[in-house]
Amino acid sequence: MGYYDIDEILAEDECLSVTTKFNFLNLSFLDEDALYDNRRRRRLNHGTDDESIYDDVDEKSYLPESTMLESMPFWSIKQWFLLSFVSIQSLPRQFRKKFRDKLDASAAMSSVDSGTNHGGDIIDLRLRGGNYYYEAGMNIVNLVRSQEISRGRSDSSRDTDLAHLRRETVALKRTILLTYSGERLRRILDWSLSCHDEDVSSLIGLLTEAERRLFIVGASSTTAFFRWKNNGMRPIIKIILQSKASVTPMVARPKSVTPNHQDLGLQLVRKRQRGY
Repeated sequence: MGYYDIDEILAEDECLSVTTKFNFLNLSFLDEDALYDNRRRRRLNHGTDDESIYDDVDEKSYLPESTMLESMPFWSIKQWFLLSFVSIQSLPRQFRKKFRDKLDASAAMSSVDSGTNHGGDIIDLRLRGGNYYYEAGMNIVNLVRSQEISRGRSDSSRDTDLAHLRRETVALKRTILLTYSGERLRRILDWSLSCHDEDVSSLIGLLTEAERRLFIVGASSTTAFFRWKNNGMRPIIKIILQSKASVTPMVARPKSVTPNHQDLGLQLVRKRQRGY
């Protein structure tokens, strides 16, 4: 993961609902109700909607305390939450207890037919949980954990909202780990290793981005295995023969010895002198 990682950028686009803890200046455009409340407040206090009676523009465009902002991207409220400017009252729907229980109970894919009907009863985690379900969930878990560390455990325990959110994120982390590394992962890898020359577009459409990457890795390994199996041992034998030919030593022929007639004559003279 890096600053320019497209998957991380898209994962941080997950929307949450937050509540402001004090007045935000010049941010009334984030909530249409705040604009309406400001106009109503001017009408009650001054009997007019004329904004020219205000010398300070901040007075007419602030975002009141305890305003709930819905559908705020994770990247936009991350620093606000760490600084305790806003609070998260509840998790997004796909991370709440009802959906977590469904994932835990079904083990995501435990009832899927093992035949060719891939993805028969699989939970459509991509549609119901988002294309980056695991990454977005872990971003929320790590965010809550970071604020708890920065504020201290004793201070966090006195904040009932944060304590409840902490318990929810602990359960969410457990569900994410069990779903990503449990029965669902085993079946994804099993399908990826047994789907050679089959149409798996319907199955891939149900997987999150992280699961699709795992599936593609397994399918690529299967394709490479069948390519090697179809070619047989011929490439291996050819390589072995080439390697043997490259290391065979060249044996030089022995040079022919030309007899020296002068030496032979001397040997005969010596034998005669000795009486042989």
